[in-house]
Amino acid sequence: MKRKTLSGHNHWVLCCAISPDNKLIVSCSRDNNLILWDRDGNRIRTLRGHGKIVTCCTFSDDSKFVISGSRDYEIRVWSTETGQETAVFGYLREHSARNQIVGCDTFGDRIVSVASKTLKLWTFDGKELRTFTGHDKLIINCKFSNSGKFIASASADNTVRIWSVTESKPLKTLRGHTDYIHSCSWSINDDLLASGSDDGSIRIWTICDGKCKMKLENSVPVHSVMFLSGADHILSGDYKGGLRLWDTSHQTIVKELKTHERKIECCAVDSQETFAVTASDDKTLCLIDLPAQLYRPGVDEIMDSMKVILVEFSKETLLEILEMLASKWRIVKFLEERKED
Repeated sequence: MKRKTLSGHNHWVLCCAISPDNKLIVSCSRDNNLILWDRDGNRIRTLRGHGKIVTCCTFSDDSKFVISGSRDYEIRVWSTETGQETAVFGYLREHSARNQIVGCDTFGDRIVSVASKTLKLWTFDGKELRTFTGHDKLIINCKFSNSGKFIASASADNTVRIWSVTESKPLKTLRGHTDYIHSCSWSINDDLLASGSDDGSIRIWTICDGKCKMKLENSVPVHSVMFLSGADHILSGDYKGGLRLWDTSHQTIVKELKTHERKIECCAVDSQETFAVTASDDKTLCLIDLPAQLYRPGVDEIMDSMKVILVEFSKETLLEILEMLASKWRIVKFLEERKED
């Protein structure tokens, strides 16, 4: 399952991400730098520019840019092709640690960032669109929903809050964890949210009513969680360097692996769910091969397997089938193009 260890940072690696086209990996560290890798773990270049610890990193939807946030109060946008900065913007420095950025995420042409108890929504060129307030203590993590309509934030106040991108106050507050919440992840249909906490548990919440649907006991603090294959599996990374693959339908551990000697800060998975990457306080990243049964075929493969069947259906029925697939395989753009035809 463990394929390769990536070395290059000289301090804790705090975050990692895989590009939507599955060709690149980015990592950031307490050494103030980011490193861009290819999908096989070969180092491409180091991105230098932040003046303090780089706490978070992610890719734009088109894989052309890396977005990073730092304790130097700044968000930077980098070209993946050249490694050059295309935008630098951020928070007022006059409030000291209150405005140090600790989390960020992207959807379309929007960036959400976390500093202290607030979230901010930005354009890629640094225009501030909205500020979100409501948490009682520091926010640790944030994630856009797959639709881009909502944001989830995980906090040291032991809650997850759900926000509409058009409202400054939270829509829902998810309560149940008894310690800091480090990570959250949306299911593919945005109907469920997973959260990982220092209380040693993973909770799965139903968004419609804000209730805890399931609690998975991990025994040690959980610092990273991620939904896989819809809502059937969850990947978690914990305080002792353990990576676990959970079957949520049976609430059991499918695979367990000791990937690092110290805490896993973050884990990411490629869009086809064939491999994962983990970032750790041991200054390294690990590439992990995921079990083959988790692989979800792309649009071309689905269509090839259905060619014989689809010719029997009317256009209306075919569109209904494609809409069903879109909700499961994220081919909304494909659907829109077909409808226009």
